[in-house]
Amino acid sequence: MDLLEQALEMVRPLLPPPGTVFSGYTFLTPDTLWTGTYDGPFVAVAEDRWPNGGGSFLMVQAGGPVYLAGLEDNVPFSYCAASFSKFMQIMGLCMTVYEDTPSPSASDQEGLAKCEAAEQFLREQAMTIDPTAIEDEESFWSTAFEELGYGM
Repeated sequence: MDLLEQALEMVRPLLPPPGTVFSGYTFLTPDTLWTGTYDGPFVAVAEDRWPNGGGSFLMVQAGGPVYLAGLEDNVPFSYCAASFSKFMQIMGLCMTVYEDTPSPSASDQEGLAKCEAAEQFLREQAMTIDPTAIEDEESFWSTAFEELGYGM
């Protein structure tokens, strides 16, 4: 089995239910996954397609890391996690926390404090799951957690 087939076999059982949307990315179904190459083979597992063309996608590289990449050129621009399974673990935590942490108004100090606490909790949990996911302040998870902390 080649690297691409291994990647597909690793990704398929970890996919969330069809139609799951997270942070603007719609996850593909096992039969609509698509593949390509950029510094080796990859599997596209979720997309954010823009109405007038372009967008980005969640790229799982064969044998490892997960990135956001541009749909037009397949070039990664944001690191996400060391593996798809670690990405999905962090995403599962986020979805639970997001459900329990509504976006407060700018004047809701209690709600903003809850958002800051949720951000800290997610950072701590991500550190135990995959410290590489948040080691860069510009990474996918670092940005997502920061936005939550600000009540966005």
